[in-house]
Amino acid sequence: MADGMDICGLARQVLEELSARARVEVETLIVWTSADSTSWPPPGKAGEAFAHHSWITYVAHADGGMEIRDIGWAG
Repeated sequence: MADGMDICGLARQVLEELSARARVEVETLIVWTSADSTSWPPPGKAGEAFAHHSWITYVAHADGGMEIRDIGWAG
């Protein structure tokens, strides 16, 4: 994962329990979202990003970091 990225406990647990195919989609979504800071909410606010079968919720930080709070999979 990218520098400045923190995946919180429950989100990390969900990521570890996903199948390999699902994990690839979620990790790709995280990388894609972290690379496009122009789409982030203001620092300290929550944002969401969606892929074909997955989603993440995250909080952007003023230092350019991102905290992944939740991961979902509907595949």
